[in-house]
Amino acid sequence: MTKYPGTSAQPFFSSAALPAVLVYVLLLGYLYSFSRYGFNIWDEGAFAYGCLRTYLGQISIKDFYGYPPGQYLYGALFYKLFGVDVQSLRIGIIVLTPAMVLMVYGTARKLMSDRFAALAALFMLSAPSMYYSRYYTFFCVSSLFCLVELLEKRRALQLFMLIGSIMLSFYFKVEVALFSAAIGGVALALLFVRERTGGKPAQGKPSGPDSWAYSLAARPSSRILLFLASAGIALSLVYFVKNDILERFIDIVFGIHQVWGNPFPQIFPLVQLFETLGPREMFERLLFYVPVLVYVLTGVLLLVRFLGKTRKTGKTDLYLLATLLFGVCAFGLVIWRAGFDNLLRTLPPFYVLLMYLLSLAYEKLLGRPDGAKKKPAVFWPKKLAVEAVILVLPLIFFYEMNVKHGFYAGTVGAVNIETARLTMDRIDVYTNPSEAKWIRRVVELIKTHTRPGDPVLALPLNAGFNFLSDRPNPIFYDWILPGMLDEKEENKLVEQLKGDLPKIIVYVDIAIDGKDERRLINYVPKLIGFIAERYRLLETVGFFNVLVPIETAPRNDGREGPLIGKF
Repeated sequence: MTKYPGTSAQPFFSSAALPAVLVYVLLLGYLYSFSRYGFNIWDEGAFAYGCLRTYLGQISIKDFYGYPPGQYLYGALFYKLFGVDVQSLRIGIIVLTPAMVLMVYGTARKLMSDRFAALAALFMLSAPSMYYSRYYTFFCVSSLFCLVELLEKRRALQLFMLIGSIMLSFYFKVEVALFSAAIGGVALALLFVRERTGGKPAQGKPSGPDSWAYSLAARPSSRILLFLASAGIALSLVYFVKNDILERFIDIVFGIHQVWGNPFPQIFPLVQLFETLGPREMFERLLFYVPVLVYVLTGVLLLVRFLGKTRKTGKTDLYLLATLLFGVCAFGLVIWRAGFDNLLRTLPPFYVLLMYLLSLAYEKLLGRPDGAKKKPAVFWPKKLAVEAVILVLPLIFFYEMNVKHGFYAGTVGAVNIETARLTMDRIDVYTNPSEAKWIRRVVELIKTHTRPGDPVLALPLNAGFNFLSDRPNPIFYDWILPGMLDEKEENKLVEQLKGDLPKIIVYVDIAIDGKDERRLINYVPKLIGFIAERYRLLETVGFFNVLVPIETAPRNDGREGPLIGKF
């Protein structure tokens, strides 16, 4: 691959850095402009309540069931800065998102021309994923970017940045930290082997088997950075061990996968399904398979280059391998649980590799896009035809994400989809009209039939009602999903509820993913039996059944009734 100019280091406040700062500010304004559109009472509501519990002094996984504590600590910081409100959390995510876009561009720029790198960044901007699930994407991108920077510059500062990114990942997304550390180790080992077997040393650095490693440790400034990184790793390990966070997280991830995974969507027979489902649904289904194809093609390309005797393995191949490994490891989230929201979180390495392959095709057909201009008259029709073919997939993706999708892809399309304003304490957003009506009514019922401090239980994944009503969840779990509780834990939970009876239970009777075994009554039958004995229906609001204890159930124009039989 041709080495492209413009990848040398620049001082942060140089004129070369100013465009990046300007782009960051513009992206910040763009993302903020539609940040009040869309709301998910299930996942986003649970995340908002977890941040509130952290804001009030609790620790995730130790004091309540949730994600690694970094996510909640970060959210609690923005509660402190802007108040306890859903918008505060979104501002925190919006601050990170332009950096993701710029880091995707920076990574892609090591492999291709600025035009194709910009397209990769536009992919990232077109589908950054939902606000509350963007940490996975951010730390995949940041660790990949820092690793590629280290492979290029081989300085202590870049090593410190990579270690820092991996350390932060442990507090936000443990699985990302684990595979980032593994990929970093593999890439640096390959760099060591490359230098030892006669690869070209970094510019201005001595050659030899230990040249780059020695340069990292030889300078006093490098030793200080490495000491700080080592101290940070040690403190992080102490924190995780003291609070049993890593062990519990591993149990959570691998324990519930056995009953929580989903197969990939079916795409054959292709024509028949396209006619039945329509272009939008087929686009989503095909998008599950395109990254796999791109990863396979990239792997084959690297293998051919490695086995070829006419070309030595260069730094570009190391960048490419690192991106491929991040793509494959990140894609494990989709294998763990196939869902369109999960898929979008894993795609940044795919964006880079797809545009790399398209840039190779472009060069093969037309030459470098930033090379000397072609003058023959026959060239322009050919160029237009090639560019049209190459841009088909990017343009379809941009259109689908920004027009046909919205909140769940994190894009501006939400403005046209979410039309009803939901204004309450702690939230002011536009969302689905029916959901806005339901949420408003459920919170009204909770506040009418409880007092501040009264416990409210929301099942299976509705802690957002605890957040919006300012009523505490009385149990360790903010959600109860398939595979989470064994029989012993379920019995313990029932005994706890007997001692601290919730004043209201908000219950949704749904078969998650359309599978009846993932209906609450089928995976926690003792808990449901306890609820059926003690509670009756006050009112059904959309999907939500609002339940109150039998002995205190008020008359409600005949709408209340026994809970038994409602499952």
